[in-house]
Amino acid sequence: MEKTRVCVIINPVSGTESKKNIPEEVASAFDQTQFDVIIRITGYPGHATEIAKQAVKNKFAYVLTVGGDGTVNEVAKALVNTDTILGIIPFGSGNGLARDLHISIDSEKAIQTILEGNVRTIDYGSANGHIFFCTCGVGFDAFISDKFAEEK
Repeated sequence: MEKTRVCVIINPVSGTESKKNIPEEVASAFDQTQFDVIIRITGYPGHATEIAKQAVKNKFAYVLTVGGDGTVNEVAKALVNTDTILGIIPFGSGNGLARDLHISIDSEKAIQTILEGNVRTIDYGSANGHIFFCTCGVGFDAFISDKFAEEK
């Protein structure tokens, strides 16, 4: 029997909590006889999208993202119109999409939700060629978002 392939993309600079133990926590949660889990760490903006696109190309069934809304957005936009399933393990400062989807902010509970197979399809938006999943702002909202990103 072929193992289900899972790619875990971790953004080490998102949020404020340490992600040092996350690779082991995620890998050990999956039954190694049924799942082939690989861990990838992002190194720069846009890297999560590149990794996710490669995972789709390599026929991974799941791509899990460990990070905040920015990381989730980078990964999710690479999965649009594919059969690859996105899993969210929230580790950002806001975690807006995870909260909107009622995904626990506790990593163990978020991983358990993924293991339970709670899958749903969500809509996405596009503005000026940029895909988004949770919020889109113009004017003051966009200004504040830019300032927040600069402070990281």
